[in-house]
Amino acid sequence: MLHNEMRRYYRFAMSGQRSLFARAVDFLVLRAIILLGFLVWFYLQTAQPVLSLFLAVIAATMVSVAIALYNSIRLDQFVEREKLRLSRHYLFEQMVLMPAKEFTELIAALARGAGYTVEKCEPYRLFCRKDGADCLLFGLQNHPDQPVSPQQALECYRLARAHNVPKAVLVSTAPVPVQTKTLLQKCADVEFRIWNHERLLDLAQKQSRLPDQKVVEAALMEELYEKRMTMAKLKKRAVDSTRTRGYLVCGGVLAFAALLTGKTLYYPLMAGLCFFLAFLSRFTGPAAPVQDRA
Repeated sequence: MLHNEMRRYYRFAMSGQRSLFARAVDFLVLRAIILLGFLVWFYLQTAQPVLSLFLAVIAATMVSVAIALYNSIRLDQFVEREKLRLSRHYLFEQMVLMPAKEFTELIAALARGAGYTVEKCEPYRLFCRKDGADCLLFGLQNHPDQPVSPQQALECYRLARAHNVPKAVLVSTAPVPVQTKTLLQKCADVEFRIWNHERLLDLAQKQSRLPDQKVVEAALMEELYEKRMTMAKLKKRAVDSTRTRGYLVCGGVLAFAALLTGKTLYYPLMAGLCFFLAFLSRFTGPAAPVQDRA
């Protein structure tokens, strides 16, 4: 059973992040068009207004029920896809933030699931074997906005050469640009492969290592709560009693400007808004810190 907050989030996401008001307008307009269409069609068939209206209401209701059922099925399918996307995104964020030891252990676990035999682990470096050949896995825990540089790839190549390893894998949380790939292709004596973050997440999903849905949804709800608290603080400060004088001064200046310029629409409108905000702020106490949840 979905938490009400999460269900609202999924509906909001499925609608393309459109507001509740916009979705309500769409709902009413679509039903009105359906009802009007059936009304016109039945009237053309029967030429009886009352009977046409009765049949149109029944038909529109049936269509509305069918649409609601279809939307419910769509929502269930979207929720499953969104849960998977959120789990992958949450794990990726954790991969970028986790300490070196934890990141290396995660790579080792994923490598074992992919058929590699891990013989030795060092921070950001795994000595493995696969198909009878030695292999080095290099962990590159870059921020996603910092692509893997050619210098990083060159250092990995030198280490592979130093250990006389014929194969190597760059396990990267950041994109690998064309310049870096070109450099790796020139290092012909070491066969390089690249595991980008999508490959890592695919391995984690295949090996059932994605975070628990409850953990992901709890983190998402915490983020939504923080956003609401931020908006609440902004609204509170906008009508704080300490701003009354500023609103009055601003409204007076705009009203005086209206008299000087003869503009009888824009300046009086904005002055009225300032005076209204001054009225609200006058009867609002000083901004108090929003209490965190217990």
